[in-house]
Amino acid sequence: NYKRLVGYAEDLVNRIAQHERVGEVNIMGENNYSRDYSIKYHLNVDKQYLANKNLTVQDITNSLNSLAVNNKSVQLTEIDGKKERGRFKSIQSYNFDTWQMYNVPVKTRNTLLKLNEKGQLTMESQPKVIKKENQQYVVYIEYDFTGNYKFANKYKEEKVEETKSLLPLGFYVDETSNNYYTAPKKQYYLIFLVIGIIFFICSILLESLKQPLTVIMMIPLSFIGVFLTFYFFKLGFDQGGFASFLLLSGITVNSALFIPNDYNNIRRKPKYNRTKLITYLKAYNGKIIPVFLTIISTILGLLPFLLGELKEAFWFSLASGTIGGLIFSILAIVIFLPVFIDVKNTIRIKNNKLKIN
Repeated sequence: NYKRLVGYAEDLVNRIAQHERVGEVNIMGENNYSRDYSIKYHLNVDKQYLANKNLTVQDITNSLNSLAVNNKSVQLTEIDGKKERGRFKSIQSYNFDTWQMYNVPVKTRNTLLKLNEKGQLTMESQPKVIKKENQQYVVYIEYDFTGNYKFANKYKEEKVEETKSLLPLGFYVDETSNNYYTAPKKQYYLIFLVIGIIFFICSILLESLKQPLTVIMMIPLSFIGVFLTFYFFKLGFDQGGFASFLLLSGITVNSALFIPNDYNNIRRKPKYNRTKLITYLKAYNGKIIPVFLTIISTILGLLPFLLGELKEAFWFSLASGTIGGLIFSILAIVIFLPVFIDVKNTIRIKNNKLKIN
């Protein structure tokens, strides 16, 4: 019974919309992000009043249609031996809007009727398509929830369980997995701004334009750990996940800077003629322990946000994303950093002798 199904869906829409954090709520025919619903005005008139005035809903509809005729095509008689088509346009259709329809008395068959006194005009969304799955009608309810993922998911689960207890035999409700977080576009620009500031500072410290790029490359590599953490543990990406990107940008660069900076300081020593590889290994052995201690101490400091029964949504996402990114940054520093710095040995022939640089 499609009509009853839509009625239950409208009841659920009204209950969902009562929350102050819920924005626009729509009934859709398909489960996608495109707008597959249409907006319709629904007029509910007091039927007892119509009966007392000896009127029907059709009388009101005919009166409104006469005021809203616009671009109606008609077939005219022959003109100069040719059949011509014409169009009727109502003058009132340019001036008669929904406000006037609701507030200005409308002339019906035998009386004047003011709809705002004896009727209610509401704007509703209706599915454009009627969908069936396994010989059952299906509709979807889409709504915007302003807040973090945990609270939004909890509210959705509450409404689903509440609706299950209200539906009769033959009808059921279930939740879909199309939950997604959208951050304002300006927030993503902050990541590039932070990376630009880090590049400027690293260029001054390392006195180079190439080595800072090597340090910057550690940032997107650590982001891989954030994505993997949210994917494998099935966490909702919200404001905490976005904040972990900004936090990782600073922590990862801070850890990766130790080795290149010490590498440059060793090479600048007078009469130092060791190869690049040996120099890098010396800097690596001297700084890898402080790097590990920095990362491990940060992870331990974030663990309290993951423990306990009451997990604050923002801090839980922030801690999860940051810990996953820091663990992956260890692999980036150990494996990828020497590749980007280019510490391979080069052999050149000079005066018929082999010289290793």
